[in-house]
Amino acid sequence: MYKTERLKVFSANLPFLVSVNIGISTILVISGIYDGISTDKLFWMLSIYAVSALRLFFHYGISSTNPHKLDFHFFGVVLAGVVWASYPYLFHQNFTIKQEMVALIIFCGMSGGSASLLSADLRSSIAFTTITVIPFCLVLMGMGPDEKAIGIMGIGYAIALCLSAVRSSTFIINSIRSQLHVESLVANLESEVEKRTAKILTLEQRDMLTGLYNRTSFTTKVEMVQDQAFEQPNNIETFIHINLEAFHIINDNYGHEFGDLVLTLIGKRLTNIDKYYGSVSARWGNDEFIIYLSTQSTYTVNEYIDLVREKLSEPIQHNNIRVSLTFHIGYFDGSEPMPILRAIKNAQLAMNDGKKNHIRVRAFDQDIQDQYERKEYLRLEMLKAIENQTFFMNYQPIVDIKTQRIHSFEALVRWKVAGEPIAPDEFIAIAEENGLITDLGKLIMKMSLMALNRVNQRHPQVAISINVSAIEFEHDEFIDYLDFLIHQYSIITQNIHLEITETAMISNLARLSNVIKRLKNKGIMISVDDFGTGFSSISVLKNLSVDFIKIDKTYVDDICSNEKDQSIVSAVTKMAHTINSKVIAEGVELPEQLAILRSSDVDFIQGYLFSKPVSFETMLTQLAYE
Repeated sequence: MYKTERLKVFSANLPFLVSVNIGISTILVISGIYDGISTDKLFWMLSIYAVSALRLFFHYGISSTNPHKLDFHFFGVVLAGVVWASYPYLFHQNFTIKQEMVALIIFCGMSGGSASLLSADLRSSIAFTTITVIPFCLVLMGMGPDEKAIGIMGIGYAIALCLSAVRSSTFIINSIRSQLHVESLVANLESEVEKRTAKILTLEQRDMLTGLYNRTSFTTKVEMVQDQAFEQPNNIETFIHINLEAFHIINDNYGHEFGDLVLTLIGKRLTNIDKYYGSVSARWGNDEFIIYLSTQSTYTVNEYIDLVREKLSEPIQHNNIRVSLTFHIGYFDGSEPMPILRAIKNAQLAMNDGKKNHIRVRAFDQDIQDQYERKEYLRLEMLKAIENQTFFMNYQPIVDIKTQRIHSFEALVRWKVAGEPIAPDEFIAIAEENGLITDLGKLIMKMSLMALNRVNQRHPQVAISINVSAIEFEHDEFIDYLDFLIHQYSIITQNIHLEITETAMISNLARLSNVIKRLKNKGIMISVDDFGTGFSSISVLKNLSVDFIKIDKTYVDDICSNEKDQSIVSAVTKMAHTINSKVIAEGVELPEQLAILRSSDVDFIQGYLFSKPVSFETMLTQLAYE
C-alpha cells in the first residue's frame, strides 16, 4: 500500500527532475564554461539525453500497477547518477580550482534538489547523492591541498544531503501513512454507512420477525416479477391468503415469545418454498400471510398449495412445548391482468368465506364475487342511509305471561333499499365489518328513545328494550351519548332495557362488566339475549345483577315435543329466579308452547302468538286497548 503511494509522489516529481537534468547538462556543454564544446562533451550530453529518455519510458511506458515500477525508477536514477559522475572523471584533468569548485557546487545543488524530490524513494535519493558527489570529492582529496579542502567540504555536504534525504523520506512516509489512515477511516465510515443503509432498506422491505416481505414491499416485488414474466404466454398469476387459526390461543397459553418463534419458523418455511418455486411471500398481518405465484398450469397451483399446507402444518417443537398449526387458505388465480391489491382482496375474500363455512382451502369464484359486490353495494347504501336517517323501527310486544298485558316492547331496526327489505342479520353484519355499527347504533338508540318518550307520555310504565352490540358497549362515548339522549328526551331510566347477546357478553366480559355496572347504577335495566347459545355462568349473571334473561327461540321451537328443551327452559327459569332475574321466552308462536312456558313459571313471552313486530302507530294502538 505504502509503495503504491510512494510511487505516486515519485512519479509526480520525475518529469521535472528529468527536465532539470537535460537543462543543466545542455548548459554545461554548450555554454563554454569548461573550455567550450568538444566531441567528448557532446557524447556525454547525449548519454544524459538517453538516460533521461529511458527514465521517461519507465514513467510513461510501464503501468503504475506494475509492482516493480519503483525499482525501474531506481535503476534510472542510478544510471543518471553514474553518467553525471563520469563528467568530472572525464574532464577534470583540465579543470582549474575554480572549475572544480563550480562542478562540485553544481553536483551538490543537483543532489540537494534530488534529496527532496526523490525522497519518496530513500534509496534513490541517497544513491544519486552518493554516486554524483562523494566519488568526485574523494578524487579531489587525493590531489593538492586546495582540492583536498574542497573535497572534504563536499563530503560533509553530501553527508548533510543524505541526512536531509532521510528526514524528507520519513516525512513523506508519515504523510502517506496519515493520508492512508484518513482514507481508511473514510472508507470504513462509507462501508458502515452502506451497511446501515442496506440494513435500513432491509427493515423497510422486510418484516423483522419472519424475514418475509412486508405489505408495502410485497406489491413492489410482485410488480418486478410480473414485468419479468410479461412475455410468457398463458401465464397464471395466483395470490394465496393464509390465516393462522387460533394464534391468540398460542400466545395466551405459551406466551408471546413462543408465539414469535412460531411466526419466525413459518417465515423460514415460506422462504424455503419461495427459493424452490420462485414465489413471493409476505407477512400481511399479525397472523396472516400472502403469497404470489406465477405458473403455467392450475395443476402446479394445486401442487403448490398442497405443499404449503404440508410444510406449514408440520409440528413445532420447542423445549417441552409442541404445537400443530392449522390454517385457512383462500386463493385467487387468473390469466387476465388485474390490480395487485384487487387480486389480494379476492384471495382474502375466499379465505374469509372458507373460514365462515369451515372450509380449509377455498378458491375465489363467482359466488364470492356476487357476495362481495352485494356487501359493497349495501355498505355504500348504508352510509347514505345513516346520514339521511332512512332506517326505521318496528316494535314487538313483550307480554306478561300471567296477565297477558304488554309489559314492554323490543325495538327492532328495519331497512329497505330500493324497496327491497334487507334482513337485519345481513345489514348488522355489514355494519360491524365496516366500522359502521357505532353510528348505526347511535341512530337506533336515538329513534328508540324518541319513541319511548312519546309512549311514556301516555303510558309511563311501558319500557323499550334496545339491542346493543358489544362494539357499542366498548366505545368510550357510549355512556356519554346515552346520558345525552336521556336528558334530551326526559327518559325514565328504568324504562330503558339494553340487550346484549350472551356470546358477546362472555367474550368481552372484562371490558363489559364495568360498563354494565355503570349503567345499572343509573337505573338502566340489562337483558341477556339469546341465552343458551353461550356459556355464561350463574355467578357472572348474579354479579352483574342482570334483570332479564331471554331464552333463545331454538329452545322454544320444539318445546312441545322435546323433553330436553322443556327441562332446559324449566332449569333456566329456576336459576334466573334464584338470582332475582326475570325470564323472557322468545319466538312463542303456538298456544301449546305458551301453556308449557306458563307451567315452567316463565315471566314474559315474545312472539307471533301475541304480535309480530309493528310500526310505532300500531304500537300505540295496541297500548290503547290495554
